[in-house]
Amino acid sequence: MILILVLALTLGWSDALLAQTPFYQGKTITIAVGTKAGDVYDLYPRLLAEFWTKNIPGNPNIIVQNVPGAASLIAANQVYNVAKPDGLSLAAIYPALYFDQLIKRPEVKYDWAKWNWIGSPVKSNQLLYMRADTPYKSMDEIRKAATAPKCGSTGIASAGYYIPKLLEEVLNTKFDIVSGQMNITSQAADVGEAGEMLPVEFAGPQITVGFNAQYLNEFFSVIQDGEVAFEFKDGNSQAQIRPQEDGDYDFRYVVMPMRL
Repeated sequence: MILILVLALTLGWSDALLAQTPFYQGKTITIAVGTKAGDVYDLYPRLLAEFWTKNIPGNPNIIVQNVPGAASLIAANQVYNVAKPDGLSLAAIYPALYFDQLIKRPEVKYDWAKWNWIGSPVKSNQLLYMRADTPYKSMDEIRKAATAPKCGSTGIASAGYYIPKLLEEVLNTKFDIVSGQMNITSQAADVGEAGEMLPVEFAGPQITVGFNAQYLNEFFSVIQDGEVAFEFKDGNSQAQIRPQEDGDYDFRYVVMPMRL
């Protein structure tokens, strides 16, 4: 099991038991958070960490590590396959992540039944809201709309996916659910075609755009950030690429798309 909740078993009172060194003394607990820093699901484990380090016997150090992407699936895979089952590695992931395993997504590299569930920090309500300048003012208008409203989703384990799906089943509405993945393809006459699906976080409509790989490589060769931000207007206009975290420098790269 990956997540281990250490319980103190009372076997009988003795000076030897009382004198034992706490398991967590001098150790570090790492919490892998499946969202980016500042997200509400990132704030929960950071808040808990402040109290855990004071109240867990042995007062361990606690490190919160952000591993965002694919509705926390990347973090789940990392903890399950890389971390040791030693009680020092925890995962703060979406509670509905078992959906991915139920539908047999090939990206799933964990067995949900083997997680040791510790608990949830909060119970929250779910809201469905639209921009005021859209034509959708009620569920009835969504049901009758000729064009379904778009709902952005980081994955099927996120509320942005399963709440609209639930409304479709119960209220007979229709939503265009845009999954948080980017499909990258490359073609070359001598080697053929290759493709890769990458988890992303995005806002706005889906677009298809092409770039010269040489120009993108020039950008990635001079930055050290693990995440970058692409800003598009549409598939035919210039795009701006920048490091997700500006750090100590301000760097922007503008690249023109290719005609597809």
